[in-house]
Amino acid sequence: MPPVASGRVFCPPTAGEAAAAAAKLPVVVYFHGSGFVLLFAVSRPYDVLCHRICRVVRAMVVSVNYRLAPEHRFPAGYDDGVPALRYYLDVNGLLEEGELARHHGGPLQLLPRHAGGNIVHHVAQRWASTAASPSSSSPPVPLRLTGARPSLAWRSGRSQEEEVELDKASFSLSLARADYFWREFLPEGAIRDHAAA
Repeated sequence: MPPVASGRVFCPPTAGEAAAAAAKLPVVVYFHGSGFVLLFAVSRPYDVLCHRICRVVRAMVVSVNYRLAPEHRFPAGYDDGVPALRYYLDVNGLLEEGELARHHGGPLQLLPRHAGGNIVHHVAQRWASTAASPSSSSPPVPLRLTGARPSLAWRSGRSQEEEVELDKASFSLSLARADYFWREFLPEGAIRDHAAA
């Protein structure tokens, strides 16, 4: 897993705002996109987006770094997601009565973009199954997840009409490019019928 510290945490100021300080600010955990292959949490487009979410929504934003394909294929991104989530929630006191928890720790949203939507889906499933498992080595951590908002999903069966429409919908993400990203991320030889897709 990449050093979790290489992720980013954005906190809106609360000093001098008694009403805002009294309420728990929401926490947005952001999983970036770029096809499991490109960019990092510290990349400029994601840095700008997270700053904007923090300012406009008045939320603490955690931008998670995860290992990238093809060097780190499935399930590396998923394997990094749950520990990163646990790290930020535990160490930053969001699940305890620490200083940070006095201002943050309200509703939690997992916010993904493109490939991050796939990662969020699988991280949320893993989190739930770990918390529910009596044989889990770590005690279940209460997590009030108020939403997860995937922004792009793929499925293996596509009609010719769907392919044409999807290719028209995006200038930067053609079907050929999306298929390339899946080939780089999934285990070698796997197709998009794989459970990860």
